[in-house]
Amino acid sequence: MNAAASLCPKSQAAARGFVVVVAALALPCLGHSARQERQSQLEELWEKLGRVDSAARAIRELARIEETPRFLQARIPPVRERNPRELRWLADELNHPRLLVRLEAGVALERVRCQAIPAVSAAIMQAAGPRHEQDLRRLLGKLRNPIACSETMRELRAVEVLERMATISARRLLEAWARGAADADLTREADAALQRLLPPRESLAWQPRHMEPPYGAAE
Repeated sequence: MNAAASLCPKSQAAARGFVVVVAALALPCLGHSARQERQSQLEELWEKLGRVDSAARAIRELARIEETPRFLQARIPPVRERNPRELRWLADELNHPRLLVRLEAGVALERVRCQAIPAVSAAIMQAAGPRHEQDLRRLLGKLRNPIACSETMRELRAVEVLERMATISARRLLEAWARGAADADLTREADAALQRLLPPRESLAWQPRHMEPPYGAAE
């Protein structure tokens, strides 16, 4: 006879209730553990997405994971327009004593590659020192060759991931990206992906928010 069987009926009912409560409390823990595992998997694939040797596999694997659009939304905001003063300030930040600040400034300039080229070119003429000038020239070379911009390429690969998924959440994120700065690589590629995903008639109706309707068109 086990210990539970030796209890009176009232005590047995209480014991069964205790087991049910413990099991219910354990379920959220299991769910949390699974979420942590999935988050770790997404983080690893994110890193691989930025490397040439592992990008193709990362694209395939990310396209199979339901949570990918939400993860990418947190990682990649739409590209916003930068005015000339902001661009010059970012170029000057490449001379900041802290490495992290310099890296963040470089990434921000890469995201608005076409806008940034004139600002970075002008900043070279007024560089604060040899290292600053060297960093500016290195960045200018990357801006003129988007394949050399690792962050830009990772964002464009993320567009491919969402296009492969073609789910509602993937399309919504592509739409958000397509409404970013008009001349940004991410904006253009997201818009192109949407054009490929939409049926012909719907494709004609789709219009990114940054594009104004023709003059005189009916509201």
